[in-house]
Amino acid sequence: MRLLEYIYVQYIIGALQMHWMMMTMMMIPVLFETRRTNSVCCALHSFRQLQVSSDSRQTELHNEMKLKCFEADRTQLVHEETCRVLKQTQLDAEKLNSKLDVRLTAAILHAIFCLFLLYFFYRPIS
Repeated sequence: MRLLEYIYVQYIIGALQMHWMMMTMMMIPVLFETRRTNSVCCALHSFRQLQVSSDSRQTELHNEMKLKCFEADRTQLVHEETCRVLKQTQLDAEKLNSKLDVRLTAAILHAIFCLFLLYFFYRPIS
């Protein structure tokens, strides 16, 4: 009887070992699949985070670009206005210089005329 029990126990142990090996073999793909799924999920999560951060960075850069364009347009308008005012100021300066030249010429002629009059009318009688 002992031999029969021993054979039966060995049979049960062999069956359990076979069952354990089969379960292990079936678990290996599941483990790899789980690792692959976890890595895919991790990669997907990383991709989504990257997508969100890149979208926010793109929005930030777009807003910065709009601000820079506005500043460039404003600077262009200020430059055009400054050029216009400079030209007008240069014209005004030329006009004033012309008037000054005319007035200086008139003043010099007047001074010469006065000296001429003084020379002829107020000279000492000798």
